[in-house]
Amino acid sequence: FVISVVLCAQTVPAEDQENWPLLIGTNDGLYGLDRSGHLVNLRTGGQVRKIMRAGSSWAILGSEGILVSQDLRHWESRNSGLPVKTIKIYEGGRKSFISTVQEIKDFEINPADPEIFVCATNDTVYLSRNSGFSWVSLGTPPYRTNGIKAVASAYMPTGNVSEFTVFLSHSTYGIHYIIPGTAGAKWTELNAGLEKIETTNNADEAADIAVVQSTINSPAEIYASQTFRGRIYRLDWANKRFITRWSDNAPFGTADSLDPGRTGLRFVREGMVSELSYQNSNTVRDREDLRWIIEDIPKNLKLQPNCVIIQNSNTNGAQEVISLSELWLFAEGASKAAK
Repeated sequence: FVISVVLCAQTVPAEDQENWPLLIGTNDGLYGLDRSGHLVNLRTGGQVRKIMRAGSSWAILGSEGILVSQDLRHWESRNSGLPVKTIKIYEGGRKSFISTVQEIKDFEINPADPEIFVCATNDTVYLSRNSGFSWVSLGTPPYRTNGIKAVASAYMPTGNVSEFTVFLSHSTYGIHYIIPGTAGAKWTELNAGLEKIETTNNADEAADIAVVQSTINSPAEIYASQTFRGRIYRLDWANKRFITRWSDNAPFGTADSLDPGRTGLRFVREGMVSELSYQNSNTVRDREDLRWIIEDIPKNLKLQPNCVIIQNSNTNGAQEVISLSELWLFAEGASKAAK
């Protein structure tokens, strides 16, 4: 896997670009690199922390909440129904107020139905069934502290039907799920099998949740990782238990930004992108090709990436879209190597 471009910073008009093998989210906005190696600023004015495909559209998460675009050039806000905060501003001796969406901790698109979005603030999960045009609250389990970390949604088998299910992870209380729309729907704990914090009975923090599912009626595979341990789990839904699929056998590590591929689950850890085989438990290979691309961004483009989309066509012409975030872990890896 190699993107056949030379990373350079020659800027050309965005409207002249058609194919983007590399998209880069930064604290200053969204950038695209075309197949000739030309860097284009696609959106300015706000931080971008995650980039995803939403069917034929694109979606980003950042300081402006959730934005969606058909062409990567014209963006519209999809924050109606999400909580807002009011900021007081003093300018020229005058006081004014502006409203902005509260920080969104995580945002995911359902892989079997790209019109279904889920997101979460620090304390509440929200669901949209119309690509973010409107949102409804799904509440949260009765936690004693805030700290939602990740969300995801899937169609899970229940008897002879597939029921729409939403998952969340919490920094203290682990993973829970809810089946919206059912009578008496409530958040239910789902922590069996996850490694626990040594001093409590709580699961150690779950960093991310990923769903592998192609259609509403196809089997869903749910994966989760932990923030402070190099562990990846697969959910045994029938028994409501997580099974360890990969462990680095170290007392401390991390696995984040789970990204389902065709044959394996990609994830980010300190200084590396790795890939866990779906078929062979604990079989992980380091994706040096992806690491090189990400490390070249600050070196040659002078951008510090928060997240990337890497697009590549294989020999059969099928396009693979790789979405990776939490790229601060690369800096952590470089810092450790320097020591």
